[in-house]
Amino acid sequence: PLDRFPGAGQICRILSVSYVALAVGQFFGNGLIATDRQQRFFPPLAVSATVALAAIALLVPRLGGAGAALGMLVAHGTLLVVSSWVARDLVVRALWRPVAVALTATAVMAGATA
Repeated sequence: PLDRFPGAGQICRILSVSYVALAVGQFFGNGLIATDRQQRFFPPLAVSATVALAAIALLVPRLGGAGAALGMLVAHGTLLVVSSWVARDLVVRALWRPVAVALTATAVMAGATA
């Protein structure tokens, strides 16, 4: 049965990293929402959605499903970077460790994928 989906492994590896980046980016967005600053989360969402559309438009015609997965990885990475910058004042000393662990895990998974 695995022969029917030869590219599935690569796509799953890419998306496993992508969803970790999405989770951490959403963590910052949820922090903004919880502190009644929902409007500050809109720009990161808008930027990452624009990046997703552009990346998928460029990558899917050339790489198919792997291009779609890479496009999502780029978009989720963008959400992570932009939302963490917008919400940087929410990260108190006690939160640096879990955030650092999540980012380290993301980097390790990205290395394993590469």
